[in-house]
Amino acid sequence: MEVSSIFGNSFNYMFKSNSVRYKKWKMTDELKTKITELAKADVKKRKYMDDEYKELLTHEYKSVGPDREALKRAAVSMMHQSNTRGLNSLEILLGGNKYISTGNEYGFGQATHYYDAEGEEVLCYTGGSGFAVVPTKIEERVLQEMVRTYKAAWDEAKANRDKQPIAASVNIDITGVIIEESTFDTTI
Repeated sequence: MEVSSIFGNSFNYMFKSNSVRYKKWKMTDELKTKITELAKADVKKRKYMDDEYKELLTHEYKSVGPDREALKRAAVSMMHQSNTRGLNSLEILLGGNKYISTGNEYGFGQATHYYDAEGEEVLCYTGGSGFAVVPTKIEERVLQEMVRTYKAAWDEAKANRDKQPIAASVNIDITGVIIEESTFDTTI
């Protein structure tokens, strides 16, 4: 069943602007340089994976994945329709990509799994916990490559920082008692 057959053309048209922009992704030299710069800056701040890196990671991750929010909205509408019409299997057209929903009524609870056109699961819905995002292979690859690049740059920057000399100062009064002892990093 197509979404347009339940909701009319206006519903189908609403999702045409939300085209799915995923499938091919490659780590560019520009992106690798940006990640390396962020890792070096994070080493100086002594904070692993600071917010700016997390924002970049989230942006890249979302740019290759399907529009799950649109799928969730459509799925909730379809679930309400299926409750009234008794539908077991749904096909949803979003941006020219077909999403298929299958229900599972066995076991301890009910679950509905949503798949993209290639058969990869992208969402799972259970009554007890709601929607759960299931990462696609390309999303996992983006995450792995970006984290691997960041970790290598972080380790290199940290090793370079640790090679820097550390200055120490000790203040001793006339009687030989240590008044103040401090150690500080000269690289900051």
